Amino acid sequence: MKKWAVALLVIAVIVVVTRVSSCVKNQPKSLAWPTSGLATLLPDPPTKKGEVIANSDDAFSATISNCDESQYNAYVESCKQKGFTTDAESMTQSYEAYTEDGNHLRLSYYSSSKEISVMLDAAVEMSDLAWPTSGAGALVPAPASKKGKVSADRSTYFSASVGDTDASAFAAYADACIAAGFNVDYSKGDTSFNAKNADGVKVSLSYKGFNTMEVSVDSSDASSASAPAPAENQKSDGASASSRDSSASSVSGGVTPSFKETMDSYEDFMNQYVDFMKKYKESGNDAAMLADYGKMMTSYADWVSKIDDIDEDALSASDCAYYLEVQGRVTQKLVEIGQ
Repeated sequence: MKKWAVALLVIAVIVVVTRVSSCVKNQPKSLAWPTSGLATLLPDPPTKKGEVIANSDDAFSATISNCDESQYNAYVESCKQKGFTTDAESMTQSYEAYTEDGNHLRLSYYSSSKEISVMLDAAVEMSDLAWPTSGAGALVPAPASKKGKVSADRSTYFSASVGDTDASAFAAYADACIAAGFNVDYSKGDTSFNAKNADGVKVSLSYKGFNTMEVSVDSSDASSASAPAPAENQKSDGASASSRDSSASSVSGGVTPSFKETMDSYEDFMNQYVDFMKKYKESGNDAAMLADYGKMMTSYADWVSKIDDIDEDALSASDCAYYLEVQGRVTQKLVEIGQ
């Protein structure tokens, strides 16, 4: 029964992706590798086919086409020679590592399409970290480290990168969150922790490597028992809906607002899917998961409805680029559950 349920959900996700993927076919075939931005930290691509999606001093994203597996493996070795060897994690068709300066590289190889996905993020510039005393961030304990960067600080959502936090410090902070009441529906691993408290406030922790932990707190679904932030610190509903967390797109400025909203909803759904699958794989009681599975499929139906409203012929180049960027982040999330 477990394999059956998983297969249905995976098929559903594939159908959703296929509905939008037609824009990828319209992308240029010739690959011009940049000579500026973060691209200069990477080796030259093994082929001249593909597309650069984004390239700045903060983020780089590209697909390299017409690559066989041997070319992918050779490219991984070239990246290692460029210094991407710190906290390295290597799987059959993916490679992730940092430079000594903290630049974060993620490579994925897709044998079916013979493509390499390349994503590179610049090192997070951290400074003295003052943990909030109001809003969503105040609902979780302050970490031991006083070095980091706050990405979002609102009444119902908070996210931050926390430095000087190794794997043991990450585990200790997860335990501190449990002690603070985040022990409802919790899932704890060596590099991740997800839980709710009795009021429905959600906390998500992720150990990213390079002595860095990411913390996010979402109280948007919390009961009225949670204390609201002062009015002057609250954002308008529109600002809350359009704001994204630390993985915000570097190319989203020119994206059609309605399309961006749909893709953001898709990414939120896939994040929920990954969290569900982690819990599902760890569960020894299939029956206890059926209610959650039903809710997941209801969310999928809502997503399909939004996709049906998209005029695919009207998608701009920026829309297509944002689609690819979101898909890259989703792919990295799926790696966590071995898909």
